Amino acid sequence: MKPLILDSALGTEIENSGEFLPSTELLEDAIVAGSNLDVSCQLVNCVHADEASEAIRKLKSLSVNFGVYANSSVYKHNPLDGFVNDSDEYHHQHSQFIDPEEYGNFAKKWIDEGVYALGGCCRTSTNHIKIIKKIVESL
Repeated sequence: MKPLILDSALGTEIENSGEFLPSTELLEDAIVAGSNLDVSCQLVNCVHADEASEAIRKLKSLSVNFGVYANSSVYKHNPLDGFVNDSDEYHHQHSQFIDPEEYGNFAKKWIDEGVYALGGCCRTSTNHIKIIKKIVESL
């Protein structure tokens, strides 16, 4: 295998299910297509931590190695839902930020699930990464 990682940003604009890419294609279809490529890992990134956890089930069932580079946020419904039509704006309008310890709790779960690559995306700071480092060093 080549040391190549294939990533997919998940869309939160459709049903908040973690099932779709922002382009509205199914995550499952992207994983299957990626499985036909010579990559060492498939990951999801730029998604709320709770939605990344949901995506892991699909990644585990369809891909050998998977990774997560989630945002330091969880999904929070915004009552102004109908006034936003851009997927990036929708994502940020439906965010509740989480601190490094909360992100660490998600990271522990992802490690328990067998994550191959782990990091962070939007609003993830060095403090979040330090927590991940401590978790990994304690294994």
